[in-house]
Amino acid sequence: MQSIYFRRIMALSMLAILFMVMSQNASCGASYYGVQRFTDTGKKDNYGGAIVRWDQGALHVGQGFIAQTTDEYSASQFKIDSSTLVAINDKFVQKLSTWTLDSTVPGGYLDAFQRSTATFSIEGVPYVMVTLKGSSNQSGNSCSSTITEIAEGLPVVTLSTPQPNASETGPINGRFQIDLDAPRAQKTVVSFTLSGSAMNGKDYKPVKKSVLIPAGTTSAFVDISPINDKKKETSETVTLNISPASTYTLSTKVVASINIADNE
Repeated sequence: MQSIYFRRIMALSMLAILFMVMSQNASCGASYYGVQRFTDTGKKDNYGGAIVRWDQGALHVGQGFIAQTTDEYSASQFKIDSSTLVAINDKFVQKLSTWTLDSTVPGGYLDAFQRSTATFSIEGVPYVMVTLKGSSNQSGNSCSSTITEIAEGLPVVTLSTPQPNASETGPINGRFQIDLDAPRAQKTVVSFTLSGSAMNGKDYKPVKKSVLIPAGTTSAFVDISPINDKKKETSETVTLNISPASTYTLSTKVVASINIADNE
C-alpha cells in the first residue's frame, strides 16, 4: 500500500511539473539565439597578440547566456584590434546585418532585447552589442513570474525558412527556424542533416548539425552565413532535413532549402 501511495504522489507531482512551470511571460522568457561573446583570456599567441575565448549560444531572459559552442582563438583571426577588444570584452555581440534581419521576424522576436548604437568591427564587418532591456548586467531583468502551460508527451517538430534567400553580397544570412508544437519541461535537442550544392564550412560558415531548444521555449534558429569566396559560381542551395529521434516526432514539414546568391 505504501508503495502504491508513493507512486501516486510521484505521478501527480510529475503531472504538475509537466503542465505548469514557473517561467517568465511575454518578453520575459524570450531567447535570442546566435549571440557571440569574446573574452580576453590574458594569453598571447605566437605573435604577441591576444587570445580570446569565443562563445556562441543564446541569451535568455531570466537565465542569462547559455553557450552552445566555446573555443579559443587569436583575436587576429576575427580581425579584432586591441581597442575593439577592450570595448567588447566579455560582452554579447551580434552582426549588425543579422540583428537587422532578426528585427523583421514577426511576433516581436527582439522585443526583450536592445542593441548598442555604436558598432564594432569584427571579421571586417560591423557588429553591435546586445543586452536585455532594463538590465545592465545582461543576466536578467525585472520580469515577474507567471504560470506558463507546459505540454506533456513527445514534442512535434516543424521546420520553416523565415529567410530563404542568402547572398554573398553583404553577406546576407539565410535562416531556418525549428519549432516545437508547445513548450516542454525538458530541453529538446533536434538533430538534422545538411545537403545541397553549397558545402558546409566551404560555401557558408560551419554549422553544427543540431540545435538546443531550452525548456519552456519552442524555437531555435539555424543561420546560414555565406562565405564570399571570390569565385564565379551559380546560385547554390542548402537543404536542411530534420533527423528522426526517440525524443520527438516529426511533422509533415521537416525539409526546407535556402538559396545562396553569388556576387561575382
